[in-house]
Amino acid sequence: MPGVGPRSAERIALWMVRARNDQPEHISRAIADTRQSIRSCNLCGFFAAEEVCEICADSSRSAE
Repeated sequence: MPGVGPRSAERIALWMVRARNDQPEHISRAIADTRQSIRSCNLCGFFAAEEVCEICADSSRSAE
């Protein structure tokens, strides 16, 4: 994962294994849900929940 070095990854993994609450499960579910619901905008390539992102779909913006 970009931006997470080996030491940070190890700390995250240890925290997830040792956590006594269900927070790690909530985080993993949120990541999985995001992967399924977010895609690239067909026009600009930015993140979008639909085929076209909110910026490209905004008719009040100029198409430059």
